[in-house]
Amino acid sequence: MAERKSRDQAKELAASQAKFVETIKLLIEGMEILGDKVGDWDKYMRTVNETMHEYSDLAKELLDTHRAMLTAFAEIQVAINQNTDRLDTVIVKFESYFGSGENLEYDN
Repeated sequence: MAERKSRDQAKELAASQAKFVETIKLLIEGMEILGDKVGDWDKYMRTVNETMHEYSDLAKELLDTHRAMLTAFAEIQVAINQNTDRLDTVIVKFESYFGSGENLEYDN
């Protein structure tokens, strides 16, 4: 009877060990899958990071372009103001020679 009990316990131990081995195999497989997923996520995040840096560089270039355009517009406005002042001076001088042209009747 003791021998039979020992055999039954040995069978239970063997079955338990086999179940343990299968559980460990499944655990390892799950960990490998998780490692692959984490690796894929890392690649994805690196791509996102690189893309964000590219957009950042483009935004900096766009900002520099806007600054240059504002400077150019300011210079253009100064030139327009100077030309307007010159034209005003010419008009005043012209009117001093020929009159302002008020009260002139124009036939169409």
